[in-house]
Amino acid sequence: MHPAQAPPADAPPWESARAIENLTPAECRRFAELVAEAYPELHRVVAGLVTNPHDLDDVLQDAILKIFRNFRKYNPERGFRGWACTIALNAARDFLRAQRVRRGFGLSDELIQQLMSVSGGTYELAELRIELLHGCLAALSKGDQQMLWECYGTDVAAAEWARRRGKRENAVYSRLRRLRERLFDCINDKLGESS
Repeated sequence: MHPAQAPPADAPPWESARAIENLTPAECRRFAELVAEAYPELHRVVAGLVTNPHDLDDVLQDAILKIFRNFRKYNPERGFRGWACTIALNAARDFLRAQRVRRGFGLSDELIQQLMSVSGGTYELAELRIELLHGCLAALSKGDQQMLWECYGTDVAAAEWARRRGKRENAVYSRLRRLRERLFDCINDKLGESS
């Protein structure tokens, strides 16, 4: 399709944007996959600065559009989430600045920058904790890994899991609590080793 040519009326919704940005269908699919994976983090970083739900939706939509428009600049060797979250934070900052100008009052640029720094640091710490969690999970027995996955990684509640295996519900909840504590301690120990 020629970039200036309009997509057919029955084309998928990304076709008009693809034509504008001149991305291939494969690039559009990859973009959609990456944004879907990163969406919870994008939402969290924007919600950390923009608290009104309607404004949050608008800023998030604007951020995703900016991410899309800059997708060709994305370096796949870097983490997509961090890159996309930086764009989302900047979109939130721009929104707060515009809101301050429109209303005549609001958060100063200095305070917005401080909030962004805290949010960015929180994000980096969460990413590090997730990375360490993988190693801590790998150190558990296969049975414990399976129990955690089946109780937390699926829609099966712990009570249902216990019933299916003929286990006492309280025993399952106690075991899950001990495993969570063990993982928490493992992550904190590894954080202490890295500092």
